[in-house]
Amino acid sequence: MKINRLLTAALITFATVLTGCVKESVWDRETGIDESKAAPEGFTYDESESSKTSLAVYWDGKKAKAAGAQSFLVQMTDANNMDKGNTWDTKISKVVKITDDETADFESTVFSGFKQYDRYFVRIRANYPGSVYSPWVYINNSVTGQPALMLVGYGEMPLTPDVTLDPYVTDIVASWPPCYGATKYVVEWKDAATAAWQSAETTENSFTISGLVEEGTYDIKVTAVAAEQSYAAEKQTVKTYKNPFPIVINTAQEWVNLVNGMFLKLGNNNEGDTVTIMADLDFKDLEYNTDVTFKGVVNGNGKTFKNLKASSPLLKSVTTVKDLTIDSSCSFETSELTEFASVATTVTGELRNVKNNASVTAVLGDITAAYVVGGLAGYVYGNIIECENGGDVKITASSANTGAVGGIVGYIEGQVNNTDNSGNVNAEFGVLGKKIQVGAVTEAAPCIGGIVGLAQGEFSMDTCENAGHITYKVANITLSKNLNRTGIGGIVGAPNGNVSKCINYGSVNISHVLKERGAYSGYEHILIVGGIGGGDYHAAGQLKTNYIECENHGDITVDSDAAKANSAIGGIVGWPGKEGASKSFTENCVNKGNIILKGNAKARVGGIHGGTGNIKNCHNEGNVAIQGGAAASVLGGVAGFHSQGHKITGTTVECKVTAYVPVTAVGGLVGNMGNVSVTTGEDCVINCAISGGDATCAGMVIGLFNGEKKITLGPLEVSGSINGSPASSSNLCGTTYSGAHTVNATIK
Repeated sequence: MKINRLLTAALITFATVLTGCVKESVWDRETGIDESKAAPEGFTYDESESSKTSLAVYWDGKKAKAAGAQSFLVQMTDANNMDKGNTWDTKISKVVKITDDETADFESTVFSGFKQYDRYFVRIRANYPGSVYSPWVYINNSVTGQPALMLVGYGEMPLTPDVTLDPYVTDIVASWPPCYGATKYVVEWKDAATAAWQSAETTENSFTISGLVEEGTYDIKVTAVAAEQSYAAEKQTVKTYKNPFPIVINTAQEWVNLVNGMFLKLGNNNEGDTVTIMADLDFKDLEYNTDVTFKGVVNGNGKTFKNLKASSPLLKSVTTVKDLTIDSSCSFETSELTEFASVATTVTGELRNVKNNASVTAVLGDITAAYVVGGLAGYVYGNIIECENGGDVKITASSANTGAVGGIVGYIEGQVNNTDNSGNVNAEFGVLGKKIQVGAVTEAAPCIGGIVGLAQGEFSMDTCENAGHITYKVANITLSKNLNRTGIGGIVGAPNGNVSKCINYGSVNISHVLKERGAYSGYEHILIVGGIGGGDYHAAGQLKTNYIECENHGDITVDSDAAKANSAIGGIVGWPGKEGASKSFTENCVNKGNIILKGNAKARVGGIHGGTGNIKNCHNEGNVAIQGGAAASVLGGVAGFHSQGHKITGTTVECKVTAYVPVTAVGGLVGNMGNVSVTTGEDCVINCAISGGDATCAGMVIGLFNGEKKITLGPLEVSGSINGSPASSSNLCGTTYSGAHTVNATIK
């Protein structure tokens, strides 16, 4: 327990202040208080059991127990009024029953869930039969004997600053707990060899003295200024560090010592400072948990970390990491951190040639903060180049708001090039809450990707590959408000720029259902799902991304009960962009993955696009099927829904398009064609076996037109069958309007 030694004058003043505050309490006037009843003794703050967010106390209750007490009431009372207690608020009031252990010397309890330096008086009484109570006993000031104001995470609130000094290379950080009655603090410092002091004022409980010299010796003192008097701490002398960079690391213990601050305070350094790994590091039997920020460069030098079992990333924040491998013998697992990864929570510069093969697992309960989880990093504000992840990435939570999960990175503002993931990516939640801020997105939906979860800023992807399977599960999608649009992609969940030459081999598996299965239309919960990208809902203007020379080989299975609004599921991209203004395009892309919709969802399902956008020179040979879903769903060999004057040109489709349940439209090229005038379908080739629907909503080319605006399709080549009948001029479209819709097709 921390005890202040006050000057005589200070003691007199403090005693006067406290004596003036202690009046007859309304609690003392209650009829239940019996001054003759034995009260708890030795009521004391327990520093060893307290933490930054909790306050523990203990007391001797033997006399009260012997007198017949049944329990003790312990209260943390308002810092501005000792009489304010609330017996019904369990956060600040606890009833501790009498224990049967007669040999116990002390009773104890802990109050949790506070912020460091929250302020309370703390008191206790004994409770006797018949609602009779002993007098209140307070934790008293160690010198004056008057009730002491207590600080969570510290103890008795001091008059004089209890100063801690943290020296760095050119800075010194002075910090102290709040002082009783202080309105401001004066920080003074000087070179120990000189007489001239410098000073600054602050109302905070810390101050950074900057612009110092390396290995300099400095005198520092802090004064608390109260309304009528000041209380100065004793002068302390401290020396700044010698700049140790560049640093070389030869053993795992040296790395642990480094990040734990035994050799260096890593929080104060420059972007050019370098730590180089000189040998493979074996962390067997070493505990690892750090929250260090390093502004410089970690040069892995081609070396490998082995046998590391960590509950934190290697670093909390780092500028650059390069040429480093994390072996599969390592693992990263947390039950506390919602921002989690193997290398760093945050990267502000670059990841280059970093390979992680360790699993990254976050097993959480009910979480209200945004979750941002990645195989290598949570957040990256820079570029990822020639990196790999082979470890599984998984987050589970009983309940959660929104966030981002990626095989490589959860959230990024930058470029991703020549980067691969082969680890499975799993996000599983019991129930979902509301949309909250993730990075620069004020209200983000959940975003899951094989490489990237959510992107903003100057983002692009080129020559990336995912082979990991993606799983997104929500056990009960009942919501209290709309939560759309959840972006899930084999490569990127929610992009914000071009995605080119990327290949996905991993399956995308979604279970997004009600606990008691059925169609849920209470609130919107739209899914946008693609073999490459989910879609541009969170992109700038919602029309930022073009997909160029990408391939999807992974099957997509969506089991959803969200029936209020249209989800969008596509072999390349689910929702290409804002429908009325989209100028983005999907070009020279191939889908070979099969697509299946199950459950009770309302959705637009297509071999290339779920929703509408420009498609050029693409090819689909993945089968498209709706095995279950709302009757308002639509499906097409190329696009589920197509409109807004967008073009489909030079595109081929060779697949099965099957509606096992009633749908609104099913077509070889497009399921449902919007009511906007356009000439499209030029140089397209359709060879499909179509099943489902009837003559009003099924067609070899178009399942259904939404209206009578002039639309011209073709020239096209059409072959295959529809509900067992060969392709012919009479079954090219479902319901159509004479004179409004023209199909120029050659039947093969």
